[in-house]
Amino acid sequence: MGMQHERDRISLRQVAQRITDADPDDARRAKAYFDMEPHINDVVCMGKIAAQLMSDPDRNLYDFAVAHLSGMLDEIKARYYAMDFPS
Repeated sequence: MGMQHERDRISLRQVAQRITDADPDDARRAKAYFDMEPHINDVVCMGKIAAQLMSDPDRNLYDFAVAHLSGMLDEIKARYYAMDFPS
């Protein structure tokens, strides 16, 4: 899975470079979304952890994971809406 992820990142960089050459506004959008990628991956991983803990007998651990996931989702939403893109 690590190699596939790295290939995906390389292709995203190549696409971003082509966009940079074409349109500065598109380049800003591409960079912003590219910069969000690790945060999105973190949220996905936390969601998987929370899902796995649903059946854990320690309800406090599950509650913690869900609360942490909620905070991470709020943070990524704030990052997304903080981006100032031209219309």
